[in-house]
Amino acid sequence: MKHDNKLRQTGKKQNIAAMVVLEGALWALVVQFTSPFYQLFVRQMGGDDLAISLVSSLPALFALVTLMPFSAYIDTVPRKKPFVARMIFIYAMLLPLMAATPYLGSFKIPAFILLIALFNIPLLAYTVGWQSFFADILDERERVMPHARREMMKNYIQGIVSVAGGFVLSYICVTNAQKITTYQILFIIAFVFAIMQRRVLVKTDDSHVGDKAKKKMLSVSEMVKMAACELKKNKGFSVFLIMLFVFQIAANMGSSLFFIYVVNVVGANEFLKNTLDFVGVMLFGVTATFWGRIIQKKGSRFTSVIGYYACALSPILLVTWNNTVGLWINYVISGLFAPPLHLGMFNDMLEQVPEENRTFNIGIYNTMMQVAAFIGPLLGVMVYRASTIEFALILSGVLRGVGGLLFHIRYVKGKKA
Repeated sequence: MKHDNKLRQTGKKQNIAAMVVLEGALWALVVQFTSPFYQLFVRQMGGDDLAISLVSSLPALFALVTLMPFSAYIDTVPRKKPFVARMIFIYAMLLPLMAATPYLGSFKIPAFILLIALFNIPLLAYTVGWQSFFADILDERERVMPHARREMMKNYIQGIVSVAGGFVLSYICVTNAQKITTYQILFIIAFVFAIMQRRVLVKTDDSHVGDKAKKKMLSVSEMVKMAACELKKNKGFSVFLIMLFVFQIAANMGSSLFFIYVVNVVGANEFLKNTLDFVGVMLFGVTATFWGRIIQKKGSRFTSVIGYYACALSPILLVTWNNTVGLWINYVISGLFAPPLHLGMFNDMLEQVPEENRTFNIGIYNTMMQVAAFIGPLLGVMVYRASTIEFALILSGVLRGVGGLLFHIRYVKGKKA
Protein backbone atom coordinates (compact mmCIF):
# COMPACT_ATOMS: atom_id res chain seq x y z
CA MET A 1 0.00 0.00 0.00
CA LYS A 2 2.80 2.41 0.94
CA HIS A 3 4.59 1.52 -2.29
CA ASP A 4 1.44 2.25 -4.33
CA ASN A 5 0.97 5.59 -2.57
CA LYS A 6 4.59 6.51 -3.25
CA LEU A 7 4.17 5.64 -6.94
CA ARG A 8 1.02 7.74 -7.13
CA GLN A 9 2.77 10.67 -5.47
CA THR A 10 5.74 10.35 -7.84
CA GLY A 11 3.41 10.25 -10.87
CA LYS A 12 1.54 13.28 -9.55
CA LYS A 13 4.75 15.28 -9.11
CA GLN A 14 5.94 14.32 -12.60
CA ASN A 15 2.61 15.45 -14.05
CA ILE A 16 2.87 18.77 -12.20
CA ALA A 17 6.44 19.23 -13.46
CA ALA A 18 5.34 18.53 -17.06
CA MET A 19 2.48 21.05 -16.77
CA VAL A 20 4.89 23.66 -15.38
CA VAL A 21 7.15 23.24 -18.43
CA LEU A 22 4.23 23.29 -20.92
CA GLU A 23 2.65 26.35 -19.31
CA GLY A 24 6.06 28.07 -19.36
CA ALA A 25 6.49 27.32 -23.06
CA LEU A 26 3.10 28.90 -23.82
CA TRP A 27 3.96 31.91 -21.65
CA ALA A 28 7.24 32.30 -23.57
CA LEU A 29 5.31 32.22 -26.86
CA VAL A 30 3.00 35.00 -25.62
CA VAL A 31 5.97 37.15 -24.63
CA GLN A 32 8.05 36.45 -27.76
CA PHE A 33 5.15 37.16 -30.15
CA THR A 34 4.65 40.58 -28.55
CA SER A 35 7.44 42.39 -26.67
CA PRO A 36 10.26 42.13 -29.29
CA PHE A 37 8.01 43.88 -31.82
CA TYR A 38 6.66 46.80 -29.72
CA GLN A 39 9.15 49.41 -30.89
CA LEU A 40 9.05 48.24 -34.51
CA PHE A 41 5.23 48.39 -34.49
CA VAL A 42 5.26 51.93 -33.09
CA ARG A 43 7.84 52.99 -35.69
CA GLN A 44 5.82 51.52 -38.55
CA MET A 45 2.72 53.40 -37.32
CA GLY A 46 4.73 56.66 -37.51
CA GLY A 47 5.92 57.01 -33.91
CA ASP A 48 8.77 59.44 -33.13
CA ASP A 49 11.77 58.95 -30.80
CA LEU A 50 9.72 60.06 -27.77
CA ALA A 51 7.12 57.39 -28.52
CA ILE A 52 9.89 54.77 -28.91
CA SER A 53 11.39 55.73 -25.53
CA LEU A 54 7.97 55.58 -23.85
CA VAL A 55 7.59 51.99 -25.04
CA SER A 56 10.33 51.05 -22.54
CA SER A 57 9.89 53.61 -19.77
CA LEU A 58 6.10 53.71 -19.27
CA PRO A 59 5.65 49.95 -18.63
CA ALA A 60 8.57 50.06 -16.16
CA LEU A 61 6.94 53.00 -14.34
CA PHE A 62 3.58 51.20 -14.16
CA ALA A 63 5.38 48.08 -12.89
CA LEU A 64 7.13 49.93 -10.07
CA VAL A 65 3.88 51.56 -8.94
CA THR A 66 1.82 48.35 -8.93
CA LEU A 67 4.26 45.56 -8.05
CA MET A 68 4.22 45.81 -4.26
CA PRO A 69 0.42 46.28 -3.94
CA PHE A 70 -0.12 43.18 -6.08
CA SER A 71 2.43 41.23 -4.04
CA ALA A 72 0.67 42.22 -0.82
CA TYR A 73 -2.71 41.32 -2.31
CA ILE A 74 -1.56 37.87 -3.47
CA ASP A 75 -0.65 37.03 0.13
CA THR A 76 -4.27 37.75 1.15
CA VAL A 77 -5.80 35.14 -1.19
CA PRO A 78 -6.28 31.57 0.11
CA ARG A 79 -5.03 29.97 -3.16
CA LYS A 80 -2.60 31.32 -5.76
CA LYS A 81 -3.80 29.47 -8.88
CA PRO A 82 -7.12 31.34 -9.39
CA PHE A 83 -5.31 34.68 -9.11
CA VAL A 84 -2.58 33.65 -11.59
CA ALA A 85 -5.23 32.35 -14.04
CA ARG A 86 -7.11 35.65 -13.73
CA MET A 87 -3.97 37.64 -14.58
CA ILE A 88 -3.40 35.51 -17.70
CA PHE A 89 -7.01 36.13 -18.76
CA ILE A 90 -6.64 39.90 -18.30
CA TYR A 91 -3.46 40.22 -20.35
CA ALA A 92 -4.92 37.88 -22.98
CA MET A 93 -7.92 40.20 -23.40
CA LEU A 94 -5.61 43.19 -23.95
CA LEU A 95 -3.85 41.56 -26.92
CA PRO A 96 -6.72 41.93 -29.47
CA LEU A 97 -7.06 45.56 -28.38
CA MET A 98 -3.35 46.10 -29.10
CA ALA A 99 -3.82 44.52 -32.53
CA ALA A 100 -6.73 46.91 -33.25
CA THR A 101 -4.86 50.17 -32.47
CA PRO A 102 -3.88 50.95 -36.13
CA TYR A 103 -7.60 51.62 -36.75
CA LEU A 104 -7.72 54.42 -34.14
CA GLY A 105 -6.44 57.21 -36.39
CA SER A 106 -4.49 59.92 -34.56
CA PHE A 107 -4.94 58.08 -31.24
CA LYS A 108 -3.31 54.85 -32.44
CA ILE A 109 0.21 55.46 -31.06
CA PRO A 110 -0.73 56.79 -27.58
CA ALA A 111 -3.39 54.05 -27.32
CA PHE A 112 -0.86 51.34 -28.18
CA ILE A 113 1.74 52.66 -25.71
CA LEU A 114 -0.89 52.89 -22.96
CA LEU A 115 -2.03 49.32 -23.70
CA ILE A 116 1.59 48.08 -23.49
CA ALA A 117 1.91 49.71 -20.05
CA LEU A 118 -1.42 48.24 -18.93
CA PHE A 119 -0.43 44.84 -20.35
CA ASN A 120 2.72 44.89 -18.23
CA ILE A 121 0.71 45.13 -14.98
CA PRO A 122 -1.09 41.74 -15.15
CA LEU A 123 2.01 40.22 -16.80
CA LEU A 124 4.17 41.24 -13.84
CA ALA A 125 1.46 40.25 -11.35
CA TYR A 126 1.35 36.87 -13.12
CA THR A 127 5.14 36.56 -12.71
CA VAL A 128 5.07 37.23 -8.96
CA GLY A 129 1.98 35.07 -8.43
CA TRP A 130 3.42 32.22 -10.50
CA GLN A 131 6.72 32.26 -8.59
CA SER A 132 4.81 31.91 -5.32
CA PHE A 133 2.48 29.26 -6.81
CA PHE A 134 5.51 27.32 -8.12
CA ALA A 135 7.11 27.38 -4.66
CA ASP A 136 3.84 26.01 -3.19
CA ILE A 137 3.28 23.09 -5.57
CA LEU A 138 6.83 21.68 -5.63
CA ASP A 139 9.31 21.19 -2.80
CA GLU A 140 12.77 22.75 -2.86
CA ARG A 141 14.55 19.75 -4.43
CA GLU A 142 11.70 19.11 -6.87
CA ARG A 143 11.75 22.63 -8.34
CA VAL A 144 15.19 22.68 -9.93
CA MET A 145 14.72 20.48 -13.03
CA PRO A 146 11.19 21.68 -13.97
CA HIS A 147 12.45 25.26 -13.75
CA ALA A 148 15.55 24.38 -15.79
CA ARG A 149 13.39 22.73 -18.49
CA ARG A 150 11.02 25.71 -18.44
CA GLU A 151 13.98 28.05 -19.01
CA MET A 152 15.29 25.73 -21.72
CA MET A 153 11.97 25.92 -23.59
CA LYS A 154 11.83 29.70 -23.13
CA ASN A 155 15.23 30.14 -24.76
CA TYR A 156 14.53 27.75 -27.62
CA ILE A 157 11.33 29.67 -28.34
CA GLN A 158 13.09 33.03 -28.05
CA GLY A 159 15.75 31.98 -30.56
CA ILE A 160 13.37 30.44 -33.10
CA VAL A 161 10.74 33.22 -32.96
CA SER A 162 13.32 36.02 -33.20
CA VAL A 163 14.98 34.51 -36.27
CA ALA A 164 11.70 33.56 -37.97
CA GLY A 165 10.07 36.90 -37.14
CA GLY A 166 13.09 38.85 -38.35
CA PHE A 167 13.14 36.89 -41.61
CA VAL A 168 9.43 37.43 -42.30
CA LEU A 169 9.52 41.13 -41.48
CA SER A 170 12.75 41.76 -43.41
CA TYR A 171 12.30 39.67 -46.55
CA ILE A 172 8.61 38.76 -46.98
CA CYS A 173 6.88 41.96 -45.85
CA VAL A 174 7.85 44.78 -48.18
CA THR A 175 5.50 47.69 -47.45
CA ASN A 176 4.62 49.41 -44.17
CA ALA A 177 1.04 48.17 -44.47
CA GLN A 178 2.21 44.57 -44.80
CA LYS A 179 4.44 44.90 -41.76
CA ILE A 180 1.67 46.45 -39.65
CA THR A 181 -0.69 43.63 -40.68
CA THR A 182 2.00 41.08 -39.70
CA TYR A 183 2.37 42.67 -36.25
CA GLN A 184 -1.41 42.53 -35.82
CA ILE A 185 -1.42 38.83 -36.72
CA LEU A 186 1.39 38.19 -34.20
CA PHE A 187 -0.65 39.80 -31.41
CA ILE A 188 -3.69 37.68 -32.29
CA ILE A 189 -1.54 34.52 -32.28
CA ALA A 190 -0.21 35.58 -28.85
CA PHE A 191 -3.82 35.91 -27.67
CA VAL A 192 -4.50 32.28 -28.71
CA PHE A 193 -1.37 31.10 -26.88
CA ALA A 194 -2.43 33.03 -23.75
CA ILE A 195 -5.82 31.29 -23.70
CA MET A 196 -4.04 27.94 -24.06
CA GLN A 197 -1.61 28.94 -21.28
CA ARG A 198 -4.49 29.70 -18.91
CA ARG A 199 -6.08 26.33 -19.69
CA VAL A 200 -2.85 24.47 -18.88
CA LEU A 201 -2.38 26.42 -15.64
CA VAL A 202 -5.95 25.65 -14.51
CA LYS A 203 -5.30 21.94 -15.14
CA THR A 204 -2.11 21.96 -13.05
CA ASP A 205 -2.83 19.98 -9.88
CA ASP A 206 -2.51 22.02 -6.68
CA SER A 207 -4.89 19.89 -4.58
CA HIS A 208 -2.07 19.01 -2.17
CA VAL A 209 -1.61 22.70 -1.29
CA GLY A 210 -3.80 23.75 1.63
CA ASP A 211 -5.73 27.01 1.64
CA LYS A 212 -3.83 29.82 3.31
CA ALA A 213 -5.47 31.82 6.06
CA LYS A 214 -7.08 34.92 4.58
CA LYS A 215 -5.37 38.21 5.54
CA LYS A 216 -6.53 41.78 5.23
CA MET A 217 -5.16 44.00 2.46
CA LEU A 218 -2.53 46.47 3.62
CA SER A 219 -2.49 50.21 3.03
CA VAL A 220 0.52 51.84 1.33
CA SER A 221 2.04 52.97 4.64
CA GLU A 222 1.48 49.50 6.10
CA MET A 223 3.21 47.94 3.07
CA VAL A 224 6.26 50.19 3.54
CA LYS A 225 6.42 49.31 7.25
CA MET A 226 5.93 45.63 6.48
CA ALA A 227 8.70 45.64 3.85
CA ALA A 228 11.10 47.23 6.36
CA CYS A 229 10.01 44.75 9.03
CA GLU A 230 10.44 41.74 6.71
CA LEU A 231 13.93 42.84 5.66
CA LYS A 232 14.95 43.44 9.28
CA LYS A 233 13.51 40.10 10.41
CA ASN A 234 14.92 38.00 7.56
CA LYS A 235 18.60 38.92 7.60
CA GLY A 236 19.69 36.16 5.21
CA PHE A 237 17.20 37.38 2.61
CA SER A 238 18.22 41.01 3.19
CA VAL A 239 21.92 40.24 2.68
CA PHE A 240 21.04 38.31 -0.49
CA LEU A 241 19.07 41.30 -1.85
CA ILE A 242 21.81 43.83 -1.07
CA MET A 243 24.48 41.76 -2.82
CA LEU A 244 22.17 41.03 -5.75
CA PHE A 245 21.34 44.75 -6.09
CA VAL A 246 25.07 45.56 -6.40
CA PHE A 247 25.47 42.88 -9.05
CA GLN A 248 22.30 43.83 -10.98
CA ILE A 249 23.26 47.52 -11.13
CA ALA A 250 26.61 46.49 -12.62
CA ALA A 251 24.99 43.96 -14.98
CA ASN A 252 22.47 46.51 -16.26
CA MET A 253 25.18 49.16 -16.64
CA GLY A 254 26.59 47.18 -19.54
CA SER A 255 23.34 46.01 -21.13
CA SER A 256 22.75 49.00 -23.45
CA LEU A 257 26.48 49.70 -23.89
CA PHE A 258 27.05 46.14 -25.09
CA PHE A 259 24.75 46.65 -28.09
CA ILE A 260 26.30 50.04 -28.94
CA TYR A 261 29.84 48.62 -28.77
CA VAL A 262 29.07 45.48 -30.80
CA VAL A 263 27.41 47.47 -33.62
CA ASN A 264 29.31 50.78 -33.65
CA VAL A 265 32.83 49.73 -32.58
CA VAL A 266 33.19 46.07 -33.58
CA GLY A 267 31.04 46.67 -36.68
CA ALA A 268 28.59 43.77 -36.45
CA ASN A 269 25.72 44.08 -38.94
CA GLU A 270 22.11 43.10 -38.18
CA PHE A 271 22.53 39.58 -39.58
CA LEU A 272 25.64 38.87 -37.48
CA LYS A 273 24.03 40.38 -34.35
CA ASN A 274 20.86 38.28 -34.78
CA THR A 275 22.95 35.18 -35.45
CA LEU A 276 25.02 35.77 -32.31
CA ASP A 277 21.86 36.30 -30.24
CA PHE A 278 20.40 33.09 -31.67
CA VAL A 279 23.55 31.10 -30.81
CA GLY A 280 23.54 32.52 -27.27
CA VAL A 281 19.94 31.63 -26.45
CA MET A 282 20.20 28.20 -28.09
CA LEU A 283 23.29 27.37 -26.03
CA PHE A 284 21.33 28.46 -22.95
CA GLY A 285 18.56 26.05 -23.91
CA VAL A 286 20.92 23.15 -24.63
CA THR A 287 22.81 23.48 -21.33
CA ALA A 288 19.96 24.48 -18.99
CA THR A 289 19.17 20.92 -17.81
CA PHE A 290 22.89 20.19 -17.33
CA TRP A 291 23.20 23.17 -15.00
CA GLY A 292 19.93 22.17 -13.32
CA ARG A 293 21.54 18.85 -12.36
CA ILE A 294 24.62 20.72 -11.06
CA ILE A 295 22.31 22.81 -8.85
CA GLN A 296 20.72 19.63 -7.52
CA LYS A 297 24.15 18.17 -6.67
CA LYS A 298 26.13 21.24 -5.59
CA GLY A 299 23.40 23.71 -4.62
CA SER A 300 22.24 27.02 -6.07
CA ARG A 301 24.84 29.13 -4.22
CA PHE A 302 27.79 27.26 -5.72
CA THR A 303 26.31 27.25 -9.22
CA SER A 304 25.28 30.90 -9.28
CA VAL A 305 28.80 32.03 -8.28
CA ILE A 306 30.10 30.46 -11.52
CA GLY A 307 27.47 32.47 -13.44
CA TYR A 308 28.33 35.73 -11.65
CA TYR A 309 32.02 35.44 -12.52
CA ALA A 310 31.31 34.50 -16.15
CA CYS A 311 29.01 37.52 -16.45
CA ALA A 312 31.81 39.73 -15.06
CA LEU A 313 34.21 38.41 -17.71
CA SER A 314 31.90 39.24 -20.67
CA PRO A 315 32.34 43.06 -21.02
CA ILE A 316 36.07 42.86 -20.26
CA LEU A 317 36.53 40.17 -22.93
CA LEU A 318 34.50 42.28 -25.39
CA VAL A 319 36.81 45.29 -24.98
CA THR A 320 40.09 43.34 -25.02
CA TRP A 321 39.16 41.08 -27.98
CA ASN A 322 37.02 43.38 -30.11
CA ASN A 323 36.84 41.52 -33.42
CA THR A 324 34.51 38.95 -34.96
CA VAL A 325 36.36 36.00 -33.41
CA GLY A 326 36.22 37.65 -30.00
CA LEU A 327 32.49 38.31 -30.46
CA TRP A 328 31.80 34.64 -31.21
CA ILE A 329 33.80 33.50 -28.19
CA ASN A 330 32.03 36.06 -26.00
CA TYR A 331 28.56 34.92 -27.06
CA VAL A 332 29.48 31.24 -26.70
CA ILE A 333 30.77 31.83 -23.15
CA SER A 334 27.67 33.90 -22.32
CA GLY A 335 25.35 31.21 -23.70
CA LEU A 336 27.12 28.42 -21.80
CA PHE A 337 27.31 30.24 -18.46
CA ALA A 338 24.04 32.22 -18.45
CA PRO A 339 22.06 29.19 -17.11
CA PRO A 340 24.00 28.89 -13.82
CA LEU A 341 23.49 32.62 -13.31
CA HIS A 342 19.74 32.73 -13.98
CA LEU A 343 18.78 29.29 -12.64
CA GLY A 344 21.08 29.59 -9.63
CA MET A 345 19.86 33.10 -8.79
CA PHE A 346 16.18 32.12 -9.01
CA ASN A 347 16.56 28.99 -6.88
CA ASP A 348 18.77 30.87 -4.41
CA MET A 349 16.01 33.47 -4.08
CA LEU A 350 13.34 30.83 -3.41
CA GLU A 351 15.60 29.22 -0.80
CA GLN A 352 16.18 32.55 0.95
CA VAL A 353 12.63 33.89 0.87
CA PRO A 354 10.78 33.15 4.14
CA GLU A 355 7.65 30.98 4.14
CA GLU A 356 5.62 33.63 5.97
CA ASN A 357 4.48 36.41 3.61
CA ARG A 358 6.32 34.61 0.80
CA THR A 359 4.66 36.46 -2.09
CA PHE A 360 5.22 39.85 -0.47
CA ASN A 361 8.93 39.06 -0.09
CA ILE A 362 9.09 37.84 -3.70
CA GLY A 363 7.53 41.20 -4.58
CA ILE A 364 10.38 42.97 -2.74
CA TYR A 365 12.86 40.91 -4.79
CA ASN A 366 11.14 41.78 -8.09
CA THR A 367 10.89 45.47 -7.16
CA MET A 368 14.62 45.52 -6.43
CA MET A 369 15.27 43.93 -9.84
CA GLN A 370 13.08 46.58 -11.55
CA VAL A 371 14.89 49.44 -9.77
CA ALA A 372 18.28 48.03 -10.78
CA ALA A 373 17.04 47.61 -14.37
CA PHE A 374 15.99 51.28 -14.36
CA ILE A 375 19.12 52.76 -12.72
CA GLY A 376 21.80 50.52 -14.28
CA PRO A 377 21.49 51.57 -17.97
CA LEU A 378 21.29 55.27 -17.03
CA LEU A 379 24.44 54.93 -14.91
CA GLY A 380 26.21 53.11 -17.74
CA VAL A 381 25.41 55.88 -20.23
CA MET A 382 26.52 58.56 -17.71
CA VAL A 383 29.91 56.88 -17.25
CA TYR A 384 30.23 56.38 -21.03
CA ARG A 385 29.55 60.09 -21.74
CA ALA A 386 31.93 61.21 -18.99
CA SER A 387 34.79 58.95 -20.18
CA THR A 388 34.80 56.30 -22.94
CA ILE A 389 32.61 53.32 -23.77
CA GLU A 390 35.60 51.01 -23.16
CA PHE A 391 36.05 52.37 -19.63
CA ALA A 392 32.31 52.08 -18.92
CA LEU A 393 32.26 48.43 -20.05
CA ILE A 394 35.37 47.53 -18.05
CA LEU A 395 33.90 49.26 -14.97
CA SER A 396 30.72 47.24 -15.45
CA GLY A 397 32.80 44.05 -15.56
CA VAL A 398 34.81 44.98 -12.46
CA LEU A 399 31.65 45.81 -10.48
CA ARG A 400 30.04 42.56 -11.64
CA GLY A 401 33.15 40.81 -10.36
CA VAL A 402 32.75 42.55 -6.99
CA GLY A 403 29.16 41.32 -6.84
CA GLY A 404 30.32 37.81 -7.73
CA LEU A 405 33.02 37.98 -5.04
CA LEU A 406 30.41 38.92 -2.41
CA PHE A 407 28.34 35.86 -3.35
CA HIS A 408 31.51 33.73 -3.36
CA ILE A 409 32.35 34.86 0.19
CA ARG A 410 28.78 34.08 1.29
CA TYR A 411 29.07 30.59 -0.25
CA VAL A 412 32.40 29.87 1.51
CA LYS A 413 31.07 31.14 4.86
CA GLY A 414 27.93 29.04 4.43
CA LYS A 415 30.02 25.91 3.89
CA LYS A 416 32.04 26.56 7.06
CA ALA A 417 28.95 27.28 9.17
